[in-house]
Amino acid sequence: MSTHLGAEFDETIAHGPDPYEFYARARVEQPVFYSHRFDLWFITRHDHVVRVLLDPTGFSSEDRSIKPKRWPPRVAAVMASKRHAKHLGNTDPPAHTRLRQVLNQAFLPTVVAGYAPLIREVADDLLDRLAGPEVDLLNEYCYPLPLIVILRVIGVPLDDLDRCMRWCRDKSTLDFAAETLNEDEQLRAAESSVAFVDYCDNLVRQRQHAPLDDLISRLLKTRVKGHPPLSGPEVADLLPLLIFAGHETTANLLGNLLWQLLSTGHWDRLVTDPDLLEAAVEEGLRYDTPALGFVRRALQDTTIAHVRIPAGSRVFLLFGSANRDPARWSEPERFGFPRDRASGHLALGQGIHFCVGAPLARLETRIGLDRLLRRQPTLRLTDPVTEPERRVHLVLRTLRRLPAHWDQKLSRLNGGGAA
Repeated sequence: MSTHLGAEFDETIAHGPDPYEFYARARVEQPVFYSHRFDLWFITRHDHVVRVLLDPTGFSSEDRSIKPKRWPPRVAAVMASKRHAKHLGNTDPPAHTRLRQVLNQAFLPTVVAGYAPLIREVADDLLDRLAGPEVDLLNEYCYPLPLIVILRVIGVPLDDLDRCMRWCRDKSTLDFAAETLNEDEQLRAAESSVAFVDYCDNLVRQRQHAPLDDLISRLLKTRVKGHPPLSGPEVADLLPLLIFAGHETTANLLGNLLWQLLSTGHWDRLVTDPDLLEAAVEEGLRYDTPALGFVRRALQDTTIAHVRIPAGSRVFLLFGSANRDPARWSEPERFGFPRDRASGHLALGQGIHFCVGAPLARLETRIGLDRLLRRQPTLRLTDPVTEPERRVHLVLRTLRRLPAHWDQKLSRLNGGGAA
């Protein structure tokens, strides 16, 4: 087995600010490589990633986390007490089919379109709160916007926003970046993950007793022909992923896209021609993919790019690499829009696990950018040259901060309220 790229793929690349040069090398030199460090086979080319995504009978989604083989005893004890939640991301058919059909009803295009006034309301309220002269666009706008929206859609009290954000961060790090934590940090994240499950259980019990006009109540009463209704625990199992995926990908997309737009001059193009917004969002998804990839497990021996992958092995589908494959796009390392075959990117998956909330994520991003363009057409980064620091994460590609100059007077003039 040739593993020279796998041996190089350590945290400085996997979690570094720019992994794309390495991905470009891999697509040419070793499009499928094995990493002992992560115990994963990494798939880098667009056509190979699509092949796996479209083959749920050959590749399972049931074991998608990237966790240590052995937890420290204190952490293992907490993890053993945690119910293994079944949701869209970690189930295969037929269980996945049943869950998907229920959730599809909640994210129909007509339903999602109805959330546009809510998204605008939340966006404007957040922008009204930004006082300047310098703001952190990522943490003061990009993250709270989709989080507030998804909490209101689901029916989670906004008083619990900070707790939900902390639980999501802990769950994500525990599932996909546990090697970056020391034992005490792993223990705290494990306890946080258990608390998140308990919270969701309690929320569902409340809705069973007293339904409201929210997604939890609708999931409890949705009926799909040929399938029994979801039980309370089954609905509760869906909530952590809906809360996490319902804001994390969109927040990362908004942050990454704003960095690209503002650091390359494309922001001014959108100010002049806002009809390019949809194309800009698709290019943001392709060029700086908010989720760099996910795991599948091979159910039988298989060969990809002349490399034999044994049954039982786990593969990591590098969406971030596939989305810059020159076999799919011309000049893939260039950020620019509109672009031919723009919707062919894999940022939101493909096949049966295509992101159920994709229409909502796209709508939130378009409206979030539109409100910023209207309120702050002269928006500028504090430092447009130095790329901001990113969080240490194999799966998520996200900034830590995005400082920008904010003109409070201009914001009020273009539709804002009082500071």
